[in-house]
Amino acid sequence: MITIEKIKRSYDRYAVKYDTGTDLQRRLADKLISVVRSDYVGARHALPLRVLDVGCGTGYLTSRLNAIGCDISFGMLSCAKNNICRGTLQRAPTFIQSDANRLPFATGSFDLVVSNAAYQWVNSLLAAFKEVKRVLKNEGKFYFVVFGKNTLWQLQSVCGDIKIASSNFPDEKALSTALHDAGFKITSMETFGYEKYYKDLWELLSSLKNIGSTSTENKNIAGLGWRKTLEQINNLYLEKFGSENGIPVTYEAFLIKTSYE
Repeated sequence: MITIEKIKRSYDRYAVKYDTGTDLQRRLADKLISVVRSDYVGARHALPLRVLDVGCGTGYLTSRLNAIGCDISFGMLSCAKNNICRGTLQRAPTFIQSDANRLPFATGSFDLVVSNAAYQWVNSLLAAFKEVKRVLKNEGKFYFVVFGKNTLWQLQSVCGDIKIASSNFPDEKALSTALHDAGFKITSMETFGYEKYYKDLWELLSSLKNIGSTSTENKNIAGLGWRKTLEQINNLYLEKFGSENGIPVTYEAFLIKTSYE
């Protein structure tokens, strides 16, 4: 079972490499930014005065929406602050370390809550969404991107019971149910599918490590046994899905806009 502590350790460990392997996350963040700006600025409204970015990572989305950023990983927040010092962020936001299930903010603090590729890591979507509802003002909005169930499906199909990457991705039904039960109404849900090729399993795993998306559930398989297991998975992956371009990996993402029920 995936745990908050495992997620925290994983992101702390690979935080310094995160920005080198997040082209997809950046593309999704740009889509989210475009939607927010279209809905507010495009409707001749100013951006909300108080915006919270949950699971802010290294601060890309946070700075562009002039938000307050929170993340469970101290390593990620350190990288975000370093990005400010290097001038790679457009603004200098406030960053706070916190768990998405226990947001350290007063009830009714924000006009808008956003999040990019974070909620697939929480143990309880309902608990996390209830926290968002709590910190939003009346008539507040919640816009977020989350990776969906079809993400990494090729890898999952060749791994069987061996967990070498997270499989904690929600489907549309789980998201819809949790949002409804938390008191939100979905006003829009877009689905995006991406396919990316890697040379082999090791290049894929290196990419997943750099963004913190790896499993720590197989420590009973160690040393040469683990290497042999990975070689078997790589060979099966190549046999089932390989081409001259390498091995394909599917990423599915939902961009969801909500308002109060």
